[in-house]
Amino acid sequence: MRRLIFVSMLVTTSALMSSAALAATSTVTLTSTSGNTLTINQSGVGTENSSVSIDNSGSPTPVAGNNMVTVNQIGAPASTLESGVSLVDHDTSTVNVNQVGDPLSTATTISEVSGSRTVAALIDVQQANAQAGLVSTTSSAVSVDNGAGDTVAVIQDANSDALSGVRIDGVGLGLNRVGVLQAAGINLNSLVRISGTENVVDVFQDLGAADATSNVSIAGDRNTGNVLQSAGTLVVSAITVTGNDNGIIVDQVGGTNLNSDIDITGDLNRASVIQKDVDHISVVTILPGNANIVDVAQAGSLQRSEISIAGDANTTTVTQTGGTNSSNVAVTGNTNQTTVNQTDFGHTSLVTILPGIGNIVDVAQAGEIQFSDILIDGDGNIATVRQAGGNNGSDMDVFGDKNQVSVAQDRANNKSMVLLDGPPSSANTILVEQFGVANASNIHLVFSDSNSVTHRQLGVSATASTSMSGSVGNTVTIVQN
Repeated sequence: MRRLIFVSMLVTTSALMSSAALAATSTVTLTSTSGNTLTINQSGVGTENSSVSIDNSGSPTPVAGNNMVTVNQIGAPASTLESGVSLVDHDTSTVNVNQVGDPLSTATTISEVSGSRTVAALIDVQQANAQAGLVSTTSSAVSVDNGAGDTVAVIQDANSDALSGVRIDGVGLGLNRVGVLQAAGINLNSLVRISGTENVVDVFQDLGAADATSNVSIAGDRNTGNVLQSAGTLVVSAITVTGNDNGIIVDQVGGTNLNSDIDITGDLNRASVIQKDVDHISVVTILPGNANIVDVAQAGSLQRSEISIAGDANTTTVTQTGGTNSSNVAVTGNTNQTTVNQTDFGHTSLVTILPGIGNIVDVAQAGEIQFSDILIDGDGNIATVRQAGGNNGSDMDVFGDKNQVSVAQDRANNKSMVLLDGPPSSANTILVEQFGVANASNIHLVFSDSNSVTHRQLGVSATASTSMSGSVGNTVTIVQN
């Protein structure tokens, strides 16, 4: 029969004078225990090392944990803080690690929870630099096996060269939660890998300086991932999702050169990217996937959005405000819906449907010097371009049957070009409407039959032209007022 051991232990090591020559080491090892409280305090020592191991694995039923471990380390200048905590087969256990470094200090925490089960564990790691703005290095690694209902929180504050790594391999209904906060530092790196169902990941990087990377990997269903990065340069968020019905939000605010990359494999997933200010890039790839929703909102100038989708019934929305932004959406599949909204000036929109059936494309551009380019290969697709402003251009290439294409342009010096290129390209409907001064509409039919083509121009100095090559049975209507 296994004997349970109940322990309350306090270990304190301190030095009145900071000295790199001083060192403190604490090691606690417990086996088959439950309901323990362990507290380790180390301060003012050049090298502080703490190791706690509680192993409840084995015969015949693992012992419920309900243990509490607290490690407090306060370093001297140029000190090294090291903490390691290992729990095996635990329920409702709590680990708290607090490390406060001084200038040029190094803090490292390794927390591991493993075994056949890890239920409702709480792991809380806090690492801070006592004097903000000075150089210090912190790293935290948290690993949980067979997790269910576990919570991991990592806070790294006022540090340079901060690294946080969290791995949770969940089982069944995961319900695990991960929160990572990295603030007021440079060279911030966060890595989260989680599997299972209904897990939540939150990463917040508040730079105030430069160089931050967040990497989140989610495998499973009904998980939620949120990344918030603010006020920095050279910032990257990379998220990989494999599964169904997951929700992803990336919010990047302030600074320049902020990059978001989301890769999704699965169905019914939702991805939202919000970027503000200057020179940001958003890349979303769904390959393959069905009934996914992608929403990209970029406010500022020199923004770029790239979306690639392979699958059916996906919905994509890109909204860009500011100047000289670009959107590129490539879709392979059927019944997908793509909406691009661009306001202000100098935007470019490229939409490619190749191949596809029953897709809907809607591009709306308001302002000057906008350009829209749409390529469609397939049948029964609908493409609409609306441009309000002057000196805008629209270019459409259509290959297939029974597609509906419409272009509406307002004000002066706009140009529209539509190409129907077959064979086959038949029974398509093309409508170009232009309102204003000195607008031009050009429609070309190549080996395309039984199509309906309409130019409608209201204004002065308008030009409409239709050319055909190897095409028969088409209807062309030109209205100019």
